[in-house]
Amino acid sequence: MANVAKPKRKSENDDIEKLHRLVKRARSGDESVLPELKKTLDENSSIWRQGGNLTKHAEAAWLDVIGRQDLLLRECVQREIWQAHK
Repeated sequence: MANVAKPKRKSENDDIEKLHRLVKRARSGDESVLPELKKTLDENSSIWRQGGNLTKHAEAAWLDVIGRQDLLLRECVQREIWQAHK
């Protein structure tokens, strides 16, 4: 029987490194990355579900504005947000 080589599977580290390079290009505005970025997001919904959570981004932005210097205010508003999500 012939010795058939099994295809090598990419390591998780290679996949993570590839994603980091893709993200870096996308964040710098490199539009040539869009096809690969869209394919990656289609294949990994957890990425866009977490990264695209507009509510969390808006909450974080408001907390930065509201509680920039007043840490007590920031913590109080954060707790109100947590309570609203329960």
